[in-house]
Formats: sequence, structure tokens, C-alpha cells
Amino acid sequence: MAPSLQDIIRQRQSAAFYGREAPRADFRANLARPPEDPQRRFVYVVHGSAGVGKSLLLREFEGIARDHGALTARLDEDATTDVPDALNAIAAELAEQGVPVREFTRRHTDYQRARSDLLAAGDAPADIATSLTHGLVQTGAIGAGLIAPDLAGALHDPAATAPVATAVNDVRAWIARRIKEPRTLRLLTDPVGELTGALTVELAAGARGRAFALFVDTFENAAPPVRAWLLTLLSGDDYGALPADTVVAVAGQHRPDPNTWSPLWPVTADIALEPFTRQEAAGLLARHSVTNPAVVESIWAATQGLPVLVDALARAAPAGPEAVADLSGDAVERFLRQVTDPLLRRVAEAAALPRELNRDVLEAVLPEEERARSAELYAWLRTLPFVRDQAGGAHYHQVVRTLLVRLARTTSPSAFAARQTALADHRAAAGEGDLPLEEVYHRLCADPAGELPRALAHALSAVHQGTAAAHRWAVMLHDAGRDGADERVGAWGARLSAALAGERPVLAYLTELITGADLPPATLARALAGRWREHFLEQGETEAALADITRAVELDPGFVRAVATRGLTRKVRGDLAGALADYDRALELDPDYGWALGQRGQVRALLGDRAGALADLDRALALDPGWVWALGERGLVRAGDGDHAGALADLGRAIELSPDHAWALLERGRVHCARGDYGAALADLTRAVELDGGSAAALDARGQVHRRRGDYAAALADFDRAAALDPAFAPARAHRGLTRYFQGDAAGAVADLEAAVALAPEDAAARRDLGAALVAAGDVDRAVRVLLDTGDGDGTRGSAGGDGSGGGSGSGSGSGNAGRPAERDPWILLLRGLAGLRAGRGETAVRDLRAAVVAGAHTRRHAPHEEDGYLAPAAALAALGKPDRALSLVREMLRTPPPPSAVAECLTDLSTASRLAPEPTPPLPEITRLLASHLKRDDGTKAPYPP
Repeated sequence: MAPSLQDIIRQRQSAAFYGREAPRADFRANLARPPEDPQRRFVYVVHGSAGVGKSLLLREFEGIARDHGALTARLDEDATTDVPDALNAIAAELAEQGVPVREFTRRHTDYQRARSDLLAAGDAPADIATSLTHGLVQTGAIGAGLIAPDLAGALHDPAATAPVATAVNDVRAWIARRIKEPRTLRLLTDPVGELTGALTVELAAGARGRAFALFVDTFENAAPPVRAWLLTLLSGDDYGALPADTVVAVAGQHRPDPNTWSPLWPVTADIALEPFTRQEAAGLLARHSVTNPAVVESIWAATQGLPVLVDALARAAPAGPEAVADLSGDAVERFLRQVTDPLLRRVAEAAALPRELNRDVLEAVLPEEERARSAELYAWLRTLPFVRDQAGGAHYHQVVRTLLVRLARTTSPSAFAARQTALADHRAAAGEGDLPLEEVYHRLCADPAGELPRALAHALSAVHQGTAAAHRWAVMLHDAGRDGADERVGAWGARLSAALAGERPVLAYLTELITGADLPPATLARALAGRWREHFLEQGETEAALADITRAVELDPGFVRAVATRGLTRKVRGDLAGALADYDRALELDPDYGWALGQRGQVRALLGDRAGALADLDRALALDPGWVWALGERGLVRAGDGDHAGALADLGRAIELSPDHAWALLERGRVHCARGDYGAALADLTRAVELDGGSAAALDARGQVHRRRGDYAAALADFDRAAALDPAFAPARAHRGLTRYFQGDAAGAVADLEAAVALAPEDAAARRDLGAALVAAGDVDRAVRVLLDTGDGDGTRGSAGGDGSGGGSGSGSGSGNAGRPAERDPWILLLRGLAGLRAGRGETAVRDLRAAVVAGAHTRRHAPHEEDGYLAPAAALAALGKPDRALSLVREMLRTPPPPSAVAECLTDLSTASRLAPEPTPPLPEITRLLASHLKRDDGTKAPYPP
């Protein structure tokens, strides 16, 4: 088979390679060692200054590996901008060597298509690009959890909800109504893991006993995620097993960061390349018949042993020392002296101007009369010793290119600017998408001062596409500053590169642009909105986030997404009125902004405006009937109004659209519990626990169902798990305390409920239950003090017992009091009224007892099967001296007998009420006997109930 052009180029480059015999011999010997040999090295690190031959040595290693029969893959700078691109480049090379990579290719294609579809959506949230690019994993959305969030976390408790989780939920919610296929979800949420795992499996299957060698050039220019990925690939099990005889060689000007790469040092060969010594330079020159001592010394002085320059001057065959001209003044004479054709010399000079060279770009720099020869001239360029193939194009060695560009600029600045402008126009005509990297590079070289503001605005857009794109932009600015001889442009490249090298690269990068780039107001507003995301989503720094987004709104009052984003920030910080004002303003700017409608609906619900909340959520769903988040929110509002049928319809539709939606399953389970359908509730909540990884909320809700079924052991097990999983989750403590209260463990109940009140002091329901437990424990005086302090609850759905579960922390018998305002909770009102009577607050106590009767009627209208709608008002009527009405209510409740566990809890509550009342209340013993007559075992005998 005849050799290809690439083969010829590699042969000539290898023939030009001189010296470095020791590392080549070591690499060859290392491949021959078995993986179990203690001397075997799996990582080679080649480092040294530009021009010392790192890339050539890496290519020598690659040739040695192929001679050894190894599979090889090479990543140059253009293939290390992000991990999916790097993986795709590796897969392409493996496929060329006969390794089937069909599964990887399919997944990579699916990922690219799904990502593009999401980014192209017209109603995409402002930060969807950064969420997808940086990875939702960084903000807590791990794996398939993307569509299993607590989407209404802020609705349950805006003061306590974690800001990161709340904001991510908004992004999740938008994605959730578009992505239904689980595998696609995994690709979007963890593309690195999914794609790497697929490739390692196919590599292991296709290697068939062959070694695998991966070569990464210009490693210091690889994007930070690529460097981190390679480290994890080598040192961890996250991405699957590599073949045991794998070897990875990286080349760069510096060693990889020792702080992170130190675990690999025991299996690493460190190769520090230095410039040639005088003797080595003389040896290379002798190979080219350059032996005149004066010439050799002149070349040594001019090149300081830099191999690429020594080789270029050796090929030029200078006749005497006077022919070795000054480097900075006559680069053409040094590198192209052997080229006698004037056209070829001009082509070689002009072709050094673009950073990326291919045949089309070469045509743009050729005189019009020579463009027909572009294929021939391009092929000739690729045979030059300082030109190499890379990523589908040709690249000059950077040292050579820098000198040639500098010569062109200093020889004729006007001609240099004209050529750069022509190249920019060519790039613009060809189109580079939203980030015209090479076009802007050429315009910066032609007019640094005039083009810098536009370049920095594009730098802002770059970071929204990810740190890889931002890194490319920073490198471009550095190159443009060097090649255009503008210190300010180069300094910006250095500033942005340094920012990207830090622990919080995006935040640092944006801060540099915000504070120093003198961006136009509208562009600055978008930069601030981007930094908001870093403060808010990545770190939960809500104060800094609010400051940034407020400034963005001030700079651009019509920036509707910023206005709505400030609403989200205010909502999470507990400023519901401010959030409502922002959502109102956003909807004035864009009446059909569905996301803002849904958010405003949530805030209206939090503020008690349920009609307004339903109106907003109805409109949002009219705009997008498949919006899972909005369906869930409307289901919550309907459940809060006692419209269980409507709530089940909404939540059921959400689950139909997204079967693995853990949050919707959790809420539907709570509604089933409120209806008394414990079997359906348990099924939903068990599935939610499985999907949500055993979240505290799901475990707590399931524990309440177990308690309502009378299975106290299972209930306590779930509450224990929830409390251990999240020690700050007050509901689990409150509900465990309530369960212990019903078991007769008054001391344990008091301890748990005290802990719940300490975690959530504003929770009226937990205080009420603590009061009941204290009564059971015999500390009635303290119980009175606690119960008289239960009127401060804010009535939101965020109380420890108020999670909307329907199993509530209700004074036991009630299943629907959870989450109601204190003034609508019959058990709170009853116990507070009895405590008031005992404390001598007759008028206030009577008002509370009457309110308990009214609240009970309201509960019965919305939830006719909930015991607290009957028993609490019956006890209040008894205390008010209306025994007939009290007994009538209890008989009405017993027409559809509650389950025995519920009756037992009712009896416990009656016992508490009797002990709390200041004097015997005549109807209470009759109510107790009436309930006890319905408390039977399955064998017909009466079951005991707590005293």
C-alpha cells in the first residue's frame, strides 16, 4: 500500500527528530513490561518550554506504541476544550483502528441532539445554557433526580428552603416537561459519566489483548474539566475500568498540578525536556552537514539550543555566520532560506497569520491569480518541518509562527492590518456561530483598541457556554495581544485565564469582566445576571445574588428575565411581597411569560391568595399543558383548599407525564392519606422513597401513613431514618414525637417535640402537640404556657406538622389539620381554648372554643372523612356546655367508622382534653364511651386504647 501524505509527513518529522534517546528507549521498554511489574509506568509527563520538542517526542511515543501493537489516540489542543469533544476524538481514532464504538457514537449523538434542542427552545430559562454546560450535578441535580425534585420546596417553607435547591428546581421544572426518556435525562445531567462509561466498555471489549495508549498534547491549555476528567479516569472507578496495560502521556510547559496529581506520581515517569546543549545542537547540525564551527556557534547563540529553531536553521544550510541573521529581524531567512520560489516564500509568510489553517483559509490569503493552486500550495505547506497536521488543519509550530507574524507586523503595519481584516471578513462570511472566535482574533490584530470592547462582550457570551469556551476565548485574547502587539488585549487574556484556573472559575471570570471591561449597560446587566447564577445556584449566597440581580434590573429595566430572577431570589429570602412585585412587573413586560406566571402563582399561594394562585397556574398551564411543575403546584393549592379530587387529577397528570417524578408521587401520596386511602398513599410514598434516595420528606410522609394505619413500629422506623438523614428536618422530629405520644411514651414524645419546636419555633402545630404531650406527661402547667403560645403560627405549609400530608401532626385524630393556619385548625383552637380556661382567660378561651367549632365545620365541608372536623369541635361544644350538639357530631363521624387506629388516637386526644380542662366536662366521658364501642379487634373483642 502506498504511503499517505500523513505518513510521509510523520516520516519526515521522525527523521528530523534528533536526540531524546533515553526517554524513547524508556517508553519502548515500559510497553514491554507486564502491568504487574513494579517498574511499569502508566503515566508519562513530558514538560518543558515552547520549542523544546515536546510535541515531537509525544509523536515519537505514539509511533513506538503503534509499533508495539497498541491502540492509540491523540488529543491536541482543539480536542481538549470539553470532555464530550475529547471523548468523541478518542472514539473516532479507535474506530479507525477497528474498535467498534457504536454505543458511544449513539449516545454522543443523542446528547448533542438533546442539548441543542433544549438550548434552541424559545422559552428556555435564562441560565439553561450554563446549567447544561456546567452540569446540573454541580448544583445538586444528580442523575435522574433532574425530574424528581421537591419542585415546590419554597412553597412549603420559603424561609427554610435551601436557595440552591429552590433555584435548581426551577431549571429542573422547565427541563422536566420536555425530557421524558430516562436515558436522555442521564445524558443531560451527567454527560461525562455516561459517555466515558460507554467508551471504556467498548474499549475493553474491542482491545482484545492490545495495549491502549492515550497522548494529550499542550496539556496546560486543556480546559479544567478535561484535566479533572483525565485525573478521575486514571485514579478512580467512576468511569469504568481501563485495560490494565493502558499508558497515558501528557505534554505541556509545566507539570500537572502536584496537589491533585500527586496520587499518580508512583506510577508516573517524569520527563523534563531542556533545550539542546551545545554538543546536542552541534550533533543535529552535523546531521545536516553544517559543521563550520563559526556557523555552529552562531546558530547556537541565535537559538539558545531551542530544537525547533536549530532544526530550521540547519535545514537552511547557512554558508557562514553572516547568514545567520538576527531572529527577530529576518525570520523568513531563518526558516525559509531553502525556499527559492518567491511565491512559495510569500505563501509561507502569509499562511502564518491565521491561527487555524486549512485550504479555505489559505485561499483567503492568496493573491486571486494563485487561488486555483490552493490545493497544491496547501500540500506543500504541510511538508515544512515546522508545520504539523492537527484537528483537520495545519498548524505552524508556535515559536515559528510567532516570529513570522511579528516580522509581518513590523515590516508593514498597514499591510499586516489589511491582511488581518481580509481574514476576519473571510471568517465572517464563512460563519462561526454565536462565538466568532477567529474572526474576532483577526479584527483584534488589525485594530486592537477598536475591537477590544466587542471582544470582551463575546467573552461574556463564551462563559455562558461553559468554561471550555471561556478558556478558548481567553487564549485567543492572549494570542491577539501578542500577535497584534497590544499589551491591554494580552493582559485581558492573562486575567481571564488566571480567573479560570481558580476554585470558582466562572465567578472569577465574570467578576473580571464586570469590574474591568467597561461593558455597555445592557451587556453588563447580562454579566451580572450570569454572576447571580454563580452566587445563587452554586453557592447559595443569596445576599450577593440579590445585589447583582438588582443592579442588573437597574441597568436594564426591560430585562424581563432579570426582573423575574430577582423575584425568585426575593422569594427564597422570604420577601414574598417583593417577589410578587417583581413577578407582576415581569408579566407587565411579557404577559405570556409562563415561568413568571407559575412562580407568581406559587407566591400568591404562600400569601394566602389561593384564587389568585389558581388563576396564574391555570394560565401557565394553558400556555403549556405539559408543564409538570405547574401541575404539581396547582395540585398543592387544590389540596390546601380541600379539593382532593382536583389535586389528584393534577398530580396524576404530572405523574403520567413523568412516571418517575418523586415529588409528584410524594404529594399524591399525601393527598391519598388525607382521603383515608392508605393503601394508595403507601404505594405512592414507597415509590417516592425509592426514587428520591430515601429523602427525609418522603420517609416522613410514609411514616405518617404507617402511623395512621396503626403500624407504629414501621412509622418510627421511617421517622428515625428521616431524622438521621436530615437532623434539621423538624417534621420528622415532630411526627416521631406524636407517634410516641400515641404509644403512651409521654417522655419520649416531649423530647422529640421540644426538639422540633427548637428547630422550627414558629410552628404552631408542633407547639400544640408538645402541649398535648406535656399534659400526658403530667406537666399541665407548662402545657398551658406552651399552648397559649401556639397562636403565632404563620399558617404556611411549612410547619413541622404542616406538610400537606393529610396525616398531619394533628392532635392525633385529625388527618387534615396539617398545614392550616392556626385560626382554621380545630385542634389548635380547642387546646388553646382549654388552656385559656385553665389560665383564667375566660373571654379569650370562649372565643377560641367557638372558633374551633367554626373551623371544624370548614374542615368537614372540604374533608368529610377527617376525624378532627368532628372530634375537636365536639370537645369544644362540650366545654361550651352544649353536650347534645357535641354527641351529635361524634355520632355523625361514626356513621362511616374510622379505622381502629384513628379511633384509638381520638381516644388519646380526648384523654388529653379531659386532663387539660379546668374541671370535669360532662359530655367527654360519654364521647369516650361512644368511641370505645367502635374500637374492636378483628376477632370482635375490644382493643385497648391509651389512657
